[in-house]
Amino acid sequence: MRKDLHLLLDILFYFALPIFCWEIGREYLPDYIAMIFSSLPGIIYSFLRLIKTGILNFTRTFLLINIISGLFVDLLSGSALQLLWNNAFYSLFLCLLYASSCVFNKPLFLYFSLDILEQQGYDRSLTKELLVEKRGLRILKMLTFFNGIREFVYALLLINLLTKYGVEIYTVSILTEQLLNFLMSGICIIAFIYLYKLLNEIVSVKKLGGPLRKKVVRLSIQWLYFHLERCYFFISNHHF
Repeated sequence: MRKDLHLLLDILFYFALPIFCWEIGREYLPDYIAMIFSSLPGIIYSFLRLIKTGILNFTRTFLLINIISGLFVDLLSGSALQLLWNNAFYSLFLCLLYASSCVFNKPLFLYFSLDILEQQGYDRSLTKELLVEKRGLRILKMLTFFNGIREFVYALLLINLLTKYGVEIYTVSILTEQLLNFLMSGICIIAFIYLYKLLNEIVSVKKLGGPLRKKVVRLSIQWLYFHLERCYFFISNHHF
């Protein structure tokens, strides 16, 4: 699979196909079955992407557990309305999970970022030490907190719409979720730019052994595209 197509495939499998399958499927199937059917493209696509990578690091393990847990909850829901309520409750659970990791000074985005940075050739142990000691940990805690807020906002919107319109808001819920996902992905990109510059400044100091000298980090379109897609893929694998 060409990497430059990943973001387009993400949008196709997490946004376009679920809405298409739901709108067409509910014409011939009960709403609950149509919802399960609409989630299958994203689940299958995610499994194929994660399995293809081979090595199970923290991020991939987290995503696999999250996908399986979400699918298990959906299958046990029994009705379309309950499925949507369970999605709202699951978002609140994830919100608490992210908030708890910040409280215990172990923000989940620290481990997600380490996996990405390790893929870029950074030493995992040294990078973790540098991020924890420097300003990077504060940024990663803010990212984790903001992602928890995203889950909380999505849950509140979903609960509010469910009490008024019931299962008819399923398409709106998908649209709302993906808009929040893109917004959070944009925030992540800004944070990653800062972290890369911070790390390269520290590495430059260690290599030079002298006074602080800022290293200019040239961020190409390919770099931005790669990290935007990684962020969007990760964030989009929270609900099915």
